[in-house]
Amino acid sequence: MEALSVVIMTFNEADNIERCIRSVQPIADEIIVVDSYSTDQTPALAAQAGARVVYHPFENFRAQRKFCLEVASHDFVLALDADEWVSRELREAILGAKQHRQFDAYTFKRLNGIAGRWMYYGGWYPDIKLRLGDRRCLGQGDSTTHDELIPLPAASVGSMEGYLYHRTNADFHDRMLTVNKLSTMAAHELAQRGKRGHWSRVLLKPPFRFFQELILRRGFRDGFYGWALAGSSAIYVFLREIKLLEQQRQLARPLQDDYSHRR
Repeated sequence: MEALSVVIMTFNEADNIERCIRSVQPIADEIIVVDSYSTDQTPALAAQAGARVVYHPFENFRAQRKFCLEVASHDFVLALDADEWVSRELREAILGAKQHRQFDAYTFKRLNGIAGRWMYYGGWYPDIKLRLGDRRCLGQGDSTTHDELIPLPAASVGSMEGYLYHRTNADFHDRMLTVNKLSTMAAHELAQRGKRGHWSRVLLKPPFRFFQELILRRGFRDGFYGWALAGSSAIYVFLREIKLLEQQRQLARPLQDDYSHRR
């Protein structure tokens, strides 16, 4: 049977880490928590649950996930976040892959939740993730805002049944804090890539995102939170684009010490 390393990224995840670890204990040959210096009880709880804790400063999501893969003792790796946990069906599928692996990497669906409710439509579903595979056959996407594992050109990829559960946000207030943080990171990343904002993007992209998630992807079928999340996605796009424009304006016209009184 092939050995499996489970590596989990954490920062102040005391409410989630034990559930995540418990979900993979039956299939993991080692569990490593890569912690970016939490100020709560996350490291202690992880150690009590049987994980090995490794500290590593957080630069961005892409770099942190890369370090997670490197620190694993085995080449077959399952990469998780602390607010995720493995369903029984997915756990059985992973066990089957350990016994007889047919592919270099595997994808599965992530089921996202907010305020104790799972989202089955809209922009959060189906959320296909590649988080399991031979690390020698995996690369990473270009984004530093969202980490993404991708198969190398010659790698074979299969799919697994079962869900990776994800406690995305505690409530809508928490969601909006996330939207504000991620939109800032995304705008900065776009600026670094030389992308320029434009008022047409500010005006047109947010309503299209709302329509896309609510109607085209049937987010309305998730009820109140389907509407709320479609709205939050539109707000995310608006904030990302307006922050990108703001960065351009600040570079073009640096703030003067005495300010400008012109309207």
